[in-house]
Amino acid sequence: MKKSRRIILVVGILLALILSYTLVAYTSDISKTSLGKEIISDITQNKYGNIKVSDTSNYDELFEEDILGFKDDSYIYLLASDAKCIKAIMPVQTPNKPLFDPIKSSSKAKEHALSIALDASPQFFEKDYDIFIDKIGESDKNSIYSIEIWQKIDKKVYTGTKISIMITANGYLDLLVTRDTGFTNQISKNLISEKEAINIAYSAVENTVTKLESQESNMQTEGSELKPEDEPVVSDAFLAGLEKSSEKESSIQDPYNIKIYDRDAHAINTYMEYDNGNMYWIIQISNVQTNRKWGHLDFFTKINAVNGDVELISSTR
Repeated sequence: MKKSRRIILVVGILLALILSYTLVAYTSDISKTSLGKEIISDITQNKYGNIKVSDTSNYDELFEEDILGFKDDSYIYLLASDAKCIKAIMPVQTPNKPLFDPIKSSSKAKEHALSIALDASPQFFEKDYDIFIDKIGESDKNSIYSIEIWQKIDKKVYTGTKISIMITANGYLDLLVTRDTGFTNQISKNLISEKEAINIAYSAVENTVTKLESQESNMQTEGSELKPEDEPVVSDAFLAGLEKSSEKESSIQDPYNIKIYDRDAHAINTYMEYDNGNMYWIIQISNVQTNRKWGHLDFFTKINAVNGDVELISSTR
């Protein structure tokens, strides 16, 4: 009899423990849901209907962690698993009303972006930050303000953790995306200097310039070596057009010249950034003049700040 009572007692304790764990998990889920809805409401002021829990299966690959999903009539909201910060806000259809009054200045767009970011990710602002803003589009009515907030630990030394926000001039929130690199304040002391990084960047860009110039030269050579049977048949009107643009055509035949060695004429911007467990020097070399109609090229390089390896180089014109 005593043995059976012990068994019943043990089973009762196990059931109580299982029930308590279930209740804790259920309470935790309710708490996360409430917290998530509260953060979203602080941003949207409930302008877009009821906030409901949403499936996140279509977005799991965008993040390297578990996320929580919510949605209303206009947006989907992706939150961290603890529901303490928003990872992304994306419209699922055109909102029926703007979040803000029409925006007429970059300073106002910056003010709105900061208010959204403070609600979306309060822990982001435990460190210092810089704000960069760009207005896209000529028309005030149809333009978009792109605002990036970069977390930093020192002047021109960034953690790589960023908040990107896009707001239309009409006051609609177009996008919010946060990126957390997991920076832990541990920086190696044996980093190459800014001067060394600039010299490495120039060496890499000079090699790239040689290739760009050579590629165009080869293309012109190949294009000029037409066999008789390859010569195109052209109309008199086309030939007349060629005569009118003879000056322009002759300039295209000049060898491609990218003035990368004229350093004094360049604009150089440098900063350090943490990414994937390493610190990197970012060296941007701008206003590199060419003898082409687009005028100049800008070069972007990403250099490992420990070993000096060039991990990325790109150019824009």
